Amino acid sequence: MYTVIPTLIGLAVALLVDSKVRGEALFKGAIFTPWAISPVVVGFIWTQMYNPSSGLVNGALRAVGLPQLAHPWLADASLVLPAINMAASWVRTGFAMVIFLAALRGIPAELIEAARIDGAGLWQGLWHIVLPLLRPAFTVVIGTSLMLSVGAFDEVWVMTKGGPGFSSYLLSVYLYISTFQTHQAGLGAAIGVVMFLLSSVGGFIYVRHMIRGEASY
Repeated sequence: MYTVIPTLIGLAVALLVDSKVRGEALFKGAIFTPWAISPVVVGFIWTQMYNPSSGLVNGALRAVGLPQLAHPWLADASLVLPAINMAASWVRTGFAMVIFLAALRGIPAELIEAARIDGAGLWQGLWHIVLPLLRPAFTVVIGTSLMLSVGAFDEVWVMTKGGPGFSSYLLSVYLYISTFQTHQAGLGAAIGVVMFLLSSVGGFIYVRHMIRGEASY
């Protein structure tokens, strides 16, 4: 969820912005601004938004006539991780949008025009021309998201501290508690090594693709 959702939404937003939507600068600024906000502040913002009684999320559901969908999002073990990931996606979407938009603006317009002349429709052009040429951008976005997902801590700690129970007890939370609260430095170091190995997967994907070279037109 941490990787797929921001990637897909960022791609969709980038395609929309690249189609010369009105108010492009304002739109890009609104989407990218969360990326510049401190993760701790993001955690506080979404904690208030998920407040069961006065939060924006439940308030919006009640306002549109769906009170049955209102939940104590951060207190429900089955919903807490999707709720946290939604907050993370709000932040990471801006980064994905910028990378994809830069890649889209780098695709020669002649390729798209030639495909249209040959009879390719919108979806055919997107699937057979645009997406293959966005492969380097996908590598950057997915590789970065994989590395960040392993070390995700700030939002989780502010919003739930690993709860309820152990339902959001990520490796990063486990490392912090083991090292600084229960003073098990050896266990914390072992968790850190595991996190490093897991985050190396994203780094390996990124470096391997960059070594193979950029997309050619």
